[in-house]
Amino acid sequence: MITLKNKTYSSPGEVIKDCLQQAKWTQEDLAQILSLSLKHINEIIKDKRTLSLELISDISVVFGLNSDDEKNFIETYFKFRLEQLEKQQNENNEIEQKAKLYKLLPIGEMIKKGWINKCADFQSLLKEVNKVLGFNAKNIEDLSTQIDEYKSALSLSFRNTDKEVYNPVENNRMAWHRFALQKANQLKNIPDYNKSKLLELFEEIHIYTNKSNGIALFLKKLNEAGVRFVYLSHLSKTYTEGAAFNSDLGPVIALTGRFDRLDNFWFNMSHEIVHIIREHYLSKAVIMDEQSTLSKDNLDPDEIEANEEAFKKLKGEIILEHFKKFFNYIPENEVLSFSKTYEVHPSIVVGILAWHGQASYSILHRFKETAKNNIHDKYKIG
Repeated sequence: MITLKNKTYSSPGEVIKDCLQQAKWTQEDLAQILSLSLKHINEIIKDKRTLSLELISDISVVFGLNSDDEKNFIETYFKFRLEQLEKQQNENNEIEQKAKLYKLLPIGEMIKKGWINKCADFQSLLKEVNKVLGFNAKNIEDLSTQIDEYKSALSLSFRNTDKEVYNPVENNRMAWHRFALQKANQLKNIPDYNKSKLLELFEEIHIYTNKSNGIALFLKKLNEAGVRFVYLSHLSKTYTEGAAFNSDLGPVIALTGRFDRLDNFWFNMSHEIVHIIREHYLSKAVIMDEQSTLSKDNLDPDEIEANEEAFKKLKGEIILEHFKKFFNYIPENEVLSFSKTYEVHPSIVVGILAWHGQASYSILHRFKETAKNNIHDKYKIG
C-alpha cells in the first residue's frame, strides 16, 4: 500500500516521485494512466509545472492515497507554491531595484568602460557604484538622495548649448565628475598646488605643443605645479570636452578626448588651466565644458575669459594676422615655417584658422595627430 504517513516533502514533485517508487512504476506509466505526455509528467516531478487541485486529486486516485495522505500532498503543494511566490517576489524586487539603478545612472555604459564590475545581484552592484563614485548608499532611495544632495551642495556648473540635439543628462555628468574625482584623489606624489609654477608653465604652453614628447613633458610639469590630471572618456549624453574642479588634495583638470585631435587637446587644456588660474573652479565648484562652451559665441564671462586667454597663449592672434593674406588654401610650407618660427604645432595653426573661418577644416588632415596615444597610461582611467 502506498502511504505518505509520517513523511515530509519539500515539493509536490518529491511526493509523486516517492509514490512512483513505492508503486514500482515509471514516469511513462503515470503519463499513460493520466493521458499526459511524458514531458509533462517529467516537468511536474521536477517542479517546473504548477498543479491544479483537479490534477492533485487525479494523482491521489491513481496511487490510492487516503484522505490524510491526500491532505499531506495538498499541503506540501501549497507550501511549495508560497515559497515559490515569495522567492519570485524577492526576485521581482531585485529586478525593480536594478532597473531603478539603471535609470538613475548609466550603469551599462560604466560596466562596458570597466568603471564598475558586472554584478548579478543589486546589492553587489550598489556596492560597486558606491566604491567608484564615493557614495555610501544602502539602497536605491538612499543613493538617489545622496546624488541630489551632492549636486545641490556643489551647484555643479554644467554649461549647455541651446541646440535641441544636445540634451545632457545631469546624473551622467555627475557620475563622470565623481569618477574623475575619485581617480584624481588616488594619484600619488603630487605636491601642493603652486599657482606661480602653473602661471610659468602656462606662459610656455605653446612650446610644449611643438616638442617631441611634448604632452608627456607638459603633464609632468603640470603635476609638479600641484595640478592633478586625469584623462577619461565621456559618458553618453554628457557632451563633455573637459572639466576643472577642486579635490581634497588640490585642483584637477580632466579631459575626455571626445574629439581626439592634438589641437583640441591643447586648446581644451589651455582653457581648463585658465579656469584654475582665475579660480573660476572655486566659485562654481565644478566647471564642465562642452563644445558649445568653447565656442566663439559663448556669453558666459568666465568662458569668454578662458577662451580668450587660451587663444592668446596658443598664438592665436599672431596666427590670424599672419595668415590673413591667404584665403582657404593655406600652403603647407607656410604652416611649417610659421610653426618653426613661433614654436607652435602645425595642427594648432590650421585648427585656429579653421575655427575662425580663414581655412577649411579639410586641411587639418595634413597635420592630423591624435593626443591619446601620447598620454601616459597612468593618466588614462577608462
